Amino acid sequence: MGLRATGYAGAVSPTSVRIVLSDHDGRVLMLQRAAEDDILPGAWELPGGGIDAGETPVQAAARELREEVGVTIDEVDLADWGTFRRAGGRCTAFFAGTCAAADCAPALSHEHDDWRWAEGPWEVEPLTPSARWAVGRHRWPDRDPR
Repeated sequence: MGLRATGYAGAVSPTSVRIVLSDHDGRVLMLQRAAEDDILPGAWELPGGGIDAGETPVQAAARELREEVGVTIDEVDLADWGTFRRAGGRCTAFFAGTCAAADCAPALSHEHDDWRWAEGPWEVEPLTPSARWAVGRHRWPDRDPR
């Protein structure tokens, strides 16, 4: 899939990707950054990472899911979901995918200390800036206990 097919032609190409992976109940897979991480230790985020040379954003998204959480989802099953624009002109491409929670139990990499299928953003604080943007856009199940 080329840049035109992913909607980035004429715009800043994304330098990173994130995946909003939902189960069939609408919960979202969230990962907690490792406590020893130099950037935002302990913050909750979505699976994702950088785009390698020669990779399309959707290829990077599928690879990052495999590397970070051990979940395999075909590229064709990841849909464009949005773009988070950072200060300085960088942007992150977001993709959405679904799976049954029982089939997508993460095997965490060294980059994360914990994970959960979150029913809402109140379960995962603090959030990274891109995760805060994404959880604000996601249609959560109507289960807010507050």
